[in-house]
Amino acid sequence: LQRALEAERRSGAAAVELAEAYEDDLGDPRRARAFLRSFLDGGPRNGTKARDPRGASQRRCAAKALARLERDAFGNLDQAARWYARALREDSAAAKPDCGVAIAAAECAVERGHDALARDLLGRAAKAHPKCASPWIALAKLDVARGDRDAAERCFAVALKAEPTHGAASLALGKCRHEVWRDAEGAKEAYRGGLSTLHRGRETSRAYAQWAPALWHAWAQVELAQDAHGRAATLLNRGLKEIDWARRKRRRLPTHGKDEAFLRHSLGSLELRRKRPKEALDAFRSGYARLEPTTRPTRRDRSASLLLLGAAKASAACETARHDADERDAPPGPSPLVKKAAERLAGSFKRTFWRRNTTAPLKTAPECFDLATRADPSHAEAWTDWAAYELKRGDPEAAAALLDAAAAAPIVAASVDLAKARADAALRDGDDGADDEPDAKRAKARRRER
Repeated sequence: LQRALEAERRSGAAAVELAEAYEDDLGDPRRARAFLRSFLDGGPRNGTKARDPRGASQRRCAAKALARLERDAFGNLDQAARWYARALREDSAAAKPDCGVAIAAAECAVERGHDALARDLLGRAAKAHPKCASPWIALAKLDVARGDRDAAERCFAVALKAEPTHGAASLALGKCRHEVWRDAEGAKEAYRGGLSTLHRGRETSRAYAQWAPALWHAWAQVELAQDAHGRAATLLNRGLKEIDWARRKRRRLPTHGKDEAFLRHSLGSLELRRKRPKEALDAFRSGYARLEPTTRPTRRDRSASLLLLGAAKASAACETARHDADERDAPPGPSPLVKKAAERLAGSFKRTFWRRNTTAPLKTAPECFDLATRADPSHAEAWTDWAAYELKRGDPEAAAALLDAAAAAPIVAASVDLAKARADAALRDGDDGADDEPDAKRAKARRRER
């Protein structure tokens, strides 16, 4: 990335990528912030901006990234607002604010308690982009937050009219109806309507492949909330069938195996809830097989990590079922993968994942856990679930090693679940011997303190 910037010094895309590498791989957000500031300070003066639209676009990209960094990594909302304003000023020559920047700036304004400013930003974005649904979706969410359902419904209606095939509008509408207004039937109607609109152009439109899987998934989640597991499974299988049909018809457009894999992950999670680990494992395996092999290694492959983690959970459930059915079936011994995974997470430049052969069979639970953490080292749930698996197998030392490595790695975000998992592992670590012996009592006190 540094060599890319040497070749094109004003490349905003390369600058943002390098800043993300400083933040994610090196765990140094301050260095990322200083680098982006120097990149923006070295740009051309105001007199040349109007004659350099491409340079304005590059600076807008960097300013937006810096605002996101100030907001998320440092919690400095005032400074983030200034950088969002800088990003919007870069579009002043065209008098057409970038939609994504305006929405991010509005979200920051809401967090600062400036709702009127947020509405003004979103209103200008909606006026500048009349055929874009995103500003109206954001305006609807503001109305939801202040409890005005009628105004929110009107904004969602405008969004759906402005961009009918933008599935995010149907998704947001259904989510608000279900989770905020407790209107399950209205949520189903929103998802059904979104799918109906996309269905008309499923052979030729990219929108169907982009949004249909999420809509089928959301509809199934509403059924799950009503404990209708059978209807949820029917919806997911129907979605998979229609997506497969559309994929075979749309040969000239790129394949969307990732979207199909997303639905198969949903189906596998449902089968786990239904206590059917074999069917769940088949779903996760088939979903992973739908992912296309990558042509180069990546730092984070969350799609692969989620499917591999699901396969690990299903495989662990199958192990438990076999052991319950036949007590002579000994559980697997300690895995050498734990130590290697903890050491890998500590290395800054060795955390790359190459989706080489997705059709290769997924074997044991530890192997699937290892692949899941390789695919996305920042996936905290993969580390905590692997540690829980090792605890259940009676190996608290392995669990503690995994959790300590995850807690120390900057790439893994701190969370309540991670802290609780570390506490559980500490209580179990070395939990042997009689409790009434003095040494055992002291060891137990040390575990509680940890």
